[in-house]
Amino acid sequence: MRVRLAQPSVGPVEKFLAARWLPHVRELLLDNFNLGPGAVRLLGSNRLAGLTRLELDRTSGARETEDLATVLAASPVFAAVKQFRLAHWTGDGPALARLLAASAVEDLRLDSTSVDYEALLAGKSAARLKRLELRGVAPRAWRAFAGKRARPAVTHLGLTGLNEPKLDLGGVLDAPACRNLVALDMSESRVRKDAVRGLAGTAFWRRCRELRLIRGQCPPAVAARLAKGGPPALRVLKLGETGLRDAGVRHLCAAPWAASLVELDLMRNHLTDDACEAIRDGGGFVHLRHLDIRTNGPKLARGAKERITDEGLAALASAPCLARLRHLNMHSLPVTSRGVDAVINSPVWNLSELDVGGTEIGADGIRVLAKSPNLARLTRLNLSFISNLKDDDLLPLAESEYLSPVCEVSVMYYRLGNKVRTALQSRLGRHLRA
Repeated sequence: MRVRLAQPSVGPVEKFLAARWLPHVRELLLDNFNLGPGAVRLLGSNRLAGLTRLELDRTSGARETEDLATVLAASPVFAAVKQFRLAHWTGDGPALARLLAASAVEDLRLDSTSVDYEALLAGKSAARLKRLELRGVAPRAWRAFAGKRARPAVTHLGLTGLNEPKLDLGGVLDAPACRNLVALDMSESRVRKDAVRGLAGTAFWRRCRELRLIRGQCPPAVAARLAKGGPPALRVLKLGETGLRDAGVRHLCAAPWAASLVELDLMRNHLTDDACEAIRDGGGFVHLRHLDIRTNGPKLARGAKERITDEGLAALASAPCLARLRHLNMHSLPVTSRGVDAVINSPVWNLSELDVGGTEIGADGIRVLAKSPNLARLTRLNLSFISNLKDDDLLPLAESEYLSPVCEVSVMYYRLGNKVRTALQSRLGRHLRA
């Protein structure tokens, strides 16, 4: 069970701690909190001893009545926590390192915190940490990765939200603390294109299984370098909003690791139907299950001419190499009912999740979905933000013999008519998101 609380004060905390189901809580998220009496009482309770995940998002500039490290060190709540996230904290760095050294934490996420990284990566906790995510951290953290005392245990590293144009990314990835690294997340970070290109020359890239560069730098020249050689077992590649363009997609199609990919994110990259045809003709993505091509069209930027249209979707839907595809995100593409027809009635796909929100499919597209036997396979269907649908246009879907009652259907920001709302709620119950 997962529970989220905001600004815990003494009165509500006492009521919360009296709940009979409290021992079943495994994940606790405290939003916008300060370490006052209510939070101290909550973290000191032995009724939350089964907790395995704890997130503390502190109010910026809040006045604390207690020291966080001291409270957590004596807390039965923290004793069994394996995943710990701490945001907006500026306390005693060495004290936090000592706390983590004595903890069971294996997954640590720190957001703009005051941390003694040298102590953290050289302490007992470093030999146990498998996942480390650092958002917006200071340059001094990089020296800690290169330290001779750093213990190489981390397999998943997140360095998101950085503003380090001069960062020697290759030096960080080849540092002792990254010796076992197989997954890297550099999303929303400002680093040089040369630094990203330099990934290809690191030992990390040869064993990489997951790479996320969303809103980073991966223009065609960088994609070409990454596509030469590289990891034989790359599973996840997220290059959304990286300047990839059609030329970059063609490089990816020719990469020796294309056949190992399971998840590929190409959103917001000014792609056209040529990119879809390159994927079809390349024949390389034979194990792909998740494909994200959303917002490649006029909704990406004012005046954007590049777009994926119905023809691009038809090319993808006829690609034998994509026979294993199960999840397609085509949100906000400038496509119509013809594109939906190609996707839902593809001769090679067996989709289980489909996002057509923000498109231009209209009432005709809804009827296409409603008439397709393949609709029965969907466990999730997103129809939100489709502006040209009217109140009762979803009625054919609600009455379709193929709509599964366990399919989660999202129609957010869509004004449902009473008849349609009643029909969908009767059919889907709690699986309707409206």
